[in-house]
Amino acid sequence: MTDTLQERIEKLTKQQEQLKARKRQLLARAGQQERKARTRRLIQLGAVMEKALGIELDERGRELLLEQLTRTHHGEQGDYTRASRIIEELKADGYEPDTKQAENGN
Repeated sequence: MTDTLQERIEKLTKQQEQLKARKRQLLARAGQQERKARTRRLIQLGAVMEKALGIELDERGRELLLEQLTRTHHGEQGDYTRASRIIEELKADGYEPDTKQAENGN
């Protein structure tokens, strides 16, 4: 059986719509996986902070900790934050941070 030109166009249009729907599904699944991975990292980081500090911080404590980590200090070698110093020490110990996550806001 020979499809007319119009039937072939309709068939291809249907396939195209199916592919677009599949792409949307895959993009949604990828976004969900990224959110789950970020949530896991945040939970792990919170556990590390609690262990390092030896206390469980409430919301106010977390705000103060963030303020302490991000406050700019002025030193002989220029301005810095405690957080930037921690990253420098981690790098000195051989740690290479994943800059893609930081750029994406994750």
